[in-house]
Amino acid sequence: DGLPKAGSPPPPSTSVMASDHLAIFGDFELDPTPRLSVAFSTPSLDDRAGPFAFTATVSADPAPAPGESVTLTFHQDRPDCVAFPATATLTGPGSLVSVPLTFQSRCGVTPDRLWTLSASADGYSTGHGRLPLVNNDPSGHLLVSQYIETPSGISPKAIEVLNQSGATIDFSVNPFALYYYANGSALRERVLLLEHGTLGAGKVLVIGDVTTGNYLIAQGLLSDPAGELNTADNGSLIPSGAGEAVFVKRSFTFNGDDALEIHLGFTRADVFGMPGHSPDPAWTGGGLSTANQNLSLRSDAGTGSAGFTDPSLRFTLAGGGADLSGFGVAPLLSDPYLNWAAANGLTGLDAAPGGDYDGDGFANVLEFSLGGDPRDARSIPLLEPAMDSGFGTLRFRRPVIPGRLILRVESSADLRLWQPLPVLWGTPAPNGDGSETVIFRAASPLATAQALSFRITAELP
Repeated sequence: DGLPKAGSPPPPSTSVMASDHLAIFGDFELDPTPRLSVAFSTPSLDDRAGPFAFTATVSADPAPAPGESVTLTFHQDRPDCVAFPATATLTGPGSLVSVPLTFQSRCGVTPDRLWTLSASADGYSTGHGRLPLVNNDPSGHLLVSQYIETPSGISPKAIEVLNQSGATIDFSVNPFALYYYANGSALRERVLLLEHGTLGAGKVLVIGDVTTGNYLIAQGLLSDPAGELNTADNGSLIPSGAGEAVFVKRSFTFNGDDALEIHLGFTRADVFGMPGHSPDPAWTGGGLSTANQNLSLRSDAGTGSAGFTDPSLRFTLAGGGADLSGFGVAPLLSDPYLNWAAANGLTGLDAAPGGDYDGDGFANVLEFSLGGDPRDARSIPLLEPAMDSGFGTLRFRRPVIPGRLILRVESSADLRLWQPLPVLWGTPAPNGDGSETVIFRAASPLATAQALSFRITAELP
């Protein structure tokens, strides 16, 4: 009858056959709890893509009765990230309603994370829909400093990454991840996650197969006294004698048409190739190819890239596809912007704000090409920083070109705290010579004789 039994519990040695507890089975019909579900028209939110529209489909189970209306209310876990109506109405006998949403926030160089939209209504359990909020701005704290793809077979295939963060990286605090985009796919697959070991500032970590590891041993760059290299599992870290990360054993199957992406602390750091773009059979340019060659990072490419289609913008030829020359030796970078940043005491994200937005291989902070090739002096616009009734003002003259780059201008008095400068006029002013003038002005007057620095970033529309 469900009441407690009299007496003490039987000892553990008592046979279950002596128990007076009998199993009772029954079928019970229960009314289902009304619930809401949320699904989306996009698989993820790209933090670099700028404002874009998508929809949420909210479904009710069971559906409202014919003629009955249910008022839905919405809540997101990250305010100001997505714009949507406060409420929507679901009317029976339909069970679905589409809700228009607009992704509008741009959060800069931050880790990948989840965004959640919750739908609630009286009499229904709350439904939750979640989307990956993917950050695609490269931090540049780790760089792909060398890459090799063999002309035949599957070995050697390897990459080298350089710690450009200015400090020792502890992978137990900031894990390292390597992703692979196969054959032009926009969807990535994680092929390596490293959660232990350290990498000193300016040092490199090589990731490759046994052939690559044996090369490092022969060069005196890797010690393997216990002979672990041949028997170690894929993904195993083989450190130096001092415990620093030197080599990770990982057999690859990538070819010249497969993009690679590295993350540090769940934040995109650098990209090799162009995700979502399928060259045939490789990315080429300047006499270089991402197939059958050993490529080494150029000395003037010291910041992260969001991707490239011309390898010569970031790399030089280090050897043929079977020649591992240069692997395991950190390159010496002489990026003029990084030299300037270091002279001003700027490191990390302060030195590389946003990295390479438009994916052309150049740090965006160096680019003043507002409608042309950044290597062509004719494309550099007229820059007129000035004081306008106490307001800091910056003028641009740029070519009138459809689909021109989108400009973002910020000002700073100390090179650390940056404030956006809004466009002074609602529309650019045409000059009658195929160009137009855009004026940015600080939102509030500046202090008397205050020195002001400007930085300009440009994004693809």
